[in-house]
Amino acid sequence: MPKVGTSFVVPWTQIASCGAEKLSIDIPVSPAVWPLRASFSRESSKTAWASIELTVDIIDAAGLPPLLRCMRAGGGCDPAQVFVHGDGTGGTGAPAEDDICAGSGEGIKDDGGDKPVLEVRGWNGALAAVVVKRRDDHYFIQRPGSVGWDMELHLDIDDYWIAVRKKGQQVAVASRHSGVVPEGCMMSARLEHVKFDTHLDANSPESNLLFMSMLSTLVLAV
Repeated sequence: MPKVGTSFVVPWTQIASCGAEKLSIDIPVSPAVWPLRASFSRESSKTAWASIELTVDIIDAAGLPPLLRCMRAGGGCDPAQVFVHGDGTGGTGAPAEDDICAGSGEGIKDDGGDKPVLEVRGWNGALAAVVVKRRDDHYFIQRPGSVGWDMELHLDIDDYWIAVRKKGQQVAVASRHSGVVPEGCMMSARLEHVKFDTHLDANSPESNLLFMSMLSTLVLAV
C-alpha cells in the first residue's frame, strides 16, 4: 500500500488463547492518538467470541457508550435499517422494494450467495456497516450512504493477511507478525500480533470503522 495513514497493532496471541468470558486489551495506534481499547465478550468460555466493543480510555472512564460495537448479524434484514443506494456522496431517498438489503454505493444484489455475517453499530446504536460474505474468503463491507469496501482474506499463508479495496484501490492491509515471549511468561513460545494499516488519517472516523470491520471479520466471522 503506497500510503499508510493509521496503523493499529493487536495482540493476537492474547485474543486467541484467552479462556475467559471477557477480555479487554489496549491497542496502540500510530501516529499517536488516544489509545484504543477493545473489549471481547461471549456467553461461555467454551464458545467463540460473540461481540467486540471499541472505545478509548477517556470515554470508558466516563461510563459512555463505546465508539463502535460489532456482533454477528441476526437472521434476515432489519427493515428499519435499510441502506440507501447512492454514489458514495450520501444520496438520500427511499430504496425500491427490490433494493432492500442490497447495500449502497457498490451495493450487492441478493443472488442467494451473499450472506450478512456481521453488523457494526455506532455509539448511538445506528448501523454503521454490515459485513457480507460473498464467496470463499471474499467479503464486502456495506456502509449506509457511502461506497463500500471489498475485503479479501488470505489465511492460508504463513503471514496471513487481509486486503481491503475501494473501487479497486487498496485502502487497508493486515498482516501477522511474530516475536519471542519474554522468559517466564506463561504463554506460548511465540507471541503473535496483527498489524492493521489503513490509508485513512488517524483522526478520520472511517479509519476506526475500517479497522473494526477487519478485526471483527478475523475474530468473529472466520
